Amino acid sequence: MKRILSLLIFTMFTALFSSCAAPEEKAISTTASATTTPSPTENVEQTLANLEREWAEASVKADVAALDRIVADDFSYTNWDGTITTKAPYLEDMKAKAYKIESMIPENIKVRQFGDVAVVTLGQLEKSQYKGKDTSGYYLYTDTCVKRNGRWQIVAGHGCKIAAPKPKP
Repeated sequence: MKRILSLLIFTMFTALFSSCAAPEEKAISTTASATTTPSPTENVEQTLANLEREWAEASVKADVAALDRIVADDFSYTNWDGTITTKAPYLEDMKAKAYKIESMIPENIKVRQFGDVAVVTLGQLEKSQYKGKDTSGYYLYTDTCVKRNGRWQIVAGHGCKIAAPKPKP
């Protein structure tokens, strides 16, 4: 119970202090699968950057089986509008196509690892609708990942919609 409470407090502080910060300058490119069992020489930064990309791709395809693997059973997400959702309603929205996503482009992914827990921050440009309402825009996300049974999953997330960042000169 203490571990769950500590993880929850850690996630709340991380989301509070990093989700609406300016995105990092350099994106990470990977091709390794994050949901498979990693090797002993696993590069956690690459693995989790790839997990975020897999999540975006599965979301665009409405691939509920992949989304079910990527997010943990105890997943909790705070949306940009302040609503909180858990895994079952999230997957139901994807199955019912309440959340229609034309494109998601994750970028500027940054990973900070703390043992079997990691915090991932990123920016993402998306073109989407939720229950008929346009939700397209640029978002900053903070996701908390936990390594369980040899694989990483996303247990918590927070998103905040911002004006698209301006390109660096």
